Amino acid sequence: MISSAFPLINQVIKEELGDDPAVRVVPHVKQGRPAKVLIEESEGADLLVVGNRGHGGFAGLVLGSVSQHVAAYAKCPVAVVR
Repeated sequence: MISSAFPLINQVIKEELGDDPAVRVVPHVKQGRPAKVLIEESEGADLLVVGNRGHGGFAGLVLGSVSQHVAAYAKCPVAVVR
């Protein structure tokens, strides 16, 4: 079951995972520096999934500073997806 508190996030989750995801999805919206917030949220998590830069060409071949920092310091496994 996905919470109705975050309509845009829920729409993306539904489009990607369907109406009844096989995994538990818990959307959170927090304010702050992205890497710091994600590292804090990784405490007690089973997996943290982040995107890479999202640019094409050469820039798309390297990790962004947030995903690189999170991958180095998160308290759980990190998956960086393109």
